[in-house]
Amino acid sequence: MMKVLLYQGPDLVDQPVRTAGQTSLFPNPARIEDRVLAAVTEAYDVTLAELVSPSRKPHFVWPRQLAMALLRELSPYSLEFIGQLFGHRDHSTVIYAIRRVETRSDLAGDHPGEYQSLRRQLLKP
Repeated sequence: MMKVLLYQGPDLVDQPVRTAGQTSLFPNPARIEDRVLAAVTEAYDVTLAELVSPSRKPHFVWPRQLAMALLRELSPYSLEFIGQLFGHRDHSTVIYAIRRVETRSDLAGDHPGEYQSLRRQLLKP
């Protein structure tokens, strides 16, 4: 499994995230970002560098938004931490990505089932 070293600042994993009592769906939450990023880069044929780059090309934006939404749902990470993983983006960018995935996933013919397919893949034991 590939090791992701994107954030070079203070260790944000120990900071409070989400609400008390909410836990991750994975046994080892420190590795969730590796699994999500690996699944998205493989499914969309993009590199990790392209995924976290500042590029706004649609070929990179949609996979990046999917990865952000998946991390928010499947991990205990805060919006701020997820933004840091994706090239020091602001938490509002993560919120926008989540809303965009919700909107596009609901539309027939646009990107039906892509989010759920990746989610199922990640939840397999």
